Amino acid sequence: MGRLGTYVDRQIALDKAINYLGTASIHFRHLAFPECPLDRANVDRTKALMQYGRACLPEKSSHQICAIVDRTQLKQALLRAGVLENQLLNYSGEYVDVDFPDNYRLQCLQGKHRVAAAAEILPFSSRRWIVKLFSSEIQDKTKCDLEEERSNEKDIEDGEFYYRIRLYDGSYDKRFGSSHQDTRRARKWWALLEGTKCAVDRSVKPTKGTSGDYGRLKQLFNYTHSRYTDAFDSFYCIPALYSGFKNSAIQKMLSMDNIDENISSLTFIREFWESVFEGDRKAMRQFDADSLRLLDCKAPGAVESDRLELQGLIASRRIFGNFDEARRDRLWQRICVLTTDCLTPTLWGFFHNLKQLQLISTCLTSLVEVKDHSLRQTLQDQFQASRPDQFLIQVSPLQYRSIHAPGIDVDNFSIAYRQLWLYAWRHHEEMQPSPEKKLAGAQIKPANEIVMLGLANLASRLGFESDTINHLRERDPYRTMAHRHLRDLKQPGSRRSAKHEACVQSMIDCYVSAWEPANEGGTVGSEDEALSQTPTRCGLPRLRDHDKDKGWLFIHYMHNESVDEVFEISSLFAIRSLYKQIFHNMAPVSVDLDTSTAEIDCSSGLEHFYNQREVRPVTSKTPTEDGTEIDAYQIKVQESSQTIDELEKCIHERRRQYQQEETNLNNVKEQLRQAREQLSQANDTHLDTGRVNDLEAQNNQYKQEV
Repeated sequence: MGRLGTYVDRQIALDKAINYLGTASIHFRHLAFPECPLDRANVDRTKALMQYGRACLPEKSSHQICAIVDRTQLKQALLRAGVLENQLLNYSGEYVDVDFPDNYRLQCLQGKHRVAAAAEILPFSSRRWIVKLFSSEIQDKTKCDLEEERSNEKDIEDGEFYYRIRLYDGSYDKRFGSSHQDTRRARKWWALLEGTKCAVDRSVKPTKGTSGDYGRLKQLFNYTHSRYTDAFDSFYCIPALYSGFKNSAIQKMLSMDNIDENISSLTFIREFWESVFEGDRKAMRQFDADSLRLLDCKAPGAVESDRLELQGLIASRRIFGNFDEARRDRLWQRICVLTTDCLTPTLWGFFHNLKQLQLISTCLTSLVEVKDHSLRQTLQDQFQASRPDQFLIQVSPLQYRSIHAPGIDVDNFSIAYRQLWLYAWRHHEEMQPSPEKKLAGAQIKPANEIVMLGLANLASRLGFESDTINHLRERDPYRTMAHRHLRDLKQPGSRRSAKHEACVQSMIDCYVSAWEPANEGGTVGSEDEALSQTPTRCGLPRLRDHDKDKGWLFIHYMHNESVDEVFEISSLFAIRSLYKQIFHNMAPVSVDLDTSTAEIDCSSGLEHFYNQREVRPVTSKTPTEDGTEIDAYQIKVQESSQTIDELEKCIHERRRQYQQEETNLNNVKEQLRQAREQLSQANDTHLDTGRVNDLEAQNNQYKQEV
């Protein structure tokens, strides 16, 4: 695009030459800019450059501003100043000062941030900028071309590329009824995207493959990913939302199987901000990216420290600076109302959360084979609810509850699917599939088979059926681990002994008895530990926070509406916020434990993986008195428990009898000791030695009986 090789390019160049009126020094009071958001961070950056004299000098050609002026007004201004028109066209080492009437404004096409930064540094009398003047007769295409001319004011963000390319290729026109399609300008932005990396690093050669930003964006715009582009295009009415877009994360996003959850998060972002602005499109376009950055992942409606911080920024006009005070207060109230149970959503948070969601969704792909559909759709095809008005929820690692909701159309799949996600959320660090071993000596940690078995059992109990689930449930991970450990310990030249299976069984018994389930609910560390590190608001949580929050990642906790206000953000609040986003487009769920009809304790049953002994498919069910059903294997376990209780009682009674006999023996020993003391004094006292002999004989006989 460096050469003017097209007819349109030549037309624009000719129009610029015809309507160029010259360059002059204009006071700030005569400059007017379009109603676009002011990026405060960019103003501060430009201001710092000006103070150090490093850039953004008005005299430099690339820093000058292009503006539209009426020819008549310019002639009158030059006449008052005693300046000839050709003096503006011929630069002689100093630019001419031109002043207009106080009520007249030039229509500036760029440079808003440069002028705003300079206005904060220069005194009023020196607030002038060098402006390139073009006639108001200039064509619209030429005007648009001048608007997009860039200086070193700031780098172009990834979101700006997405927005401009979709704007000019007509994608927004079809959906929103706008008319911005311009193929030439779309090609210009594609070329600019391709040349960005090369401009920064000359060792990088232009490439149109899938590895660079050009290739990634082309891949996203493929028709096979239309669900993603439709979701991103929906931000058209709020351009500031594109500021968090990341080209580098596109390939990861497209490779994930949980497309429904990603689309749900994007929909949540748009609907959240539409609700903040109450559907006012003009206000949404005035929203600036700097305000969005300051609001990113904050929860002023629930976290006191966030509220205090943001209140100060709003009062100083750092946030919502393009609105008047009344409108700022209204927007602030809306944000506080909408963040009582979630963080403010942005694309920065969305792309940071992809890593965590990818880990969780990968765990769930071990239950089914995802091919042509999304993970959610594939699991829904394998789901069958037992009763439409009744569903099962897991309330702890050991217990389930059967919830009865008569007369209510319950989305059983939504409830079951969420619980699979929460299980994988709790244990995803132990469930990652092992990569193939490609290098000798590489250390590869296998997935925890016990945790995988727990996921398969949970899926089966909730109503999911697949060959993969059945295969996982039929395996005995304890026996597999025992054989593997013995094989690893095998000495060279040795062979399996006759006691091999007995050793395997002994190891299985050790596995079962070595661990027990942790207490229900999360664990809370000391206050010093909690204050040592601030929890992450997006992305992967810290390991300490994840271990602490595991006990709360159950569906009835996630849908608990009573969230108390806290001073500092918690890691659990961030998890609940992400949970709300990814399931935003599913049917709402209401979990009321007071309506449960039965509580099933699995502490010694098949489903609990901590004391799993034998894996069998569940084939028969037995009704209980209250109409619910329990597994036949569970009944067998309960009967065995009763037998063990009876044996323990018998042992306790035998132990009591033994203690009584031991007490009697001690009494006899004491009598014998006293008799021997009396016998030692026989020289002075006549004793009945026959009595002593009788006691000794009685003692010996009693010992034999015991």
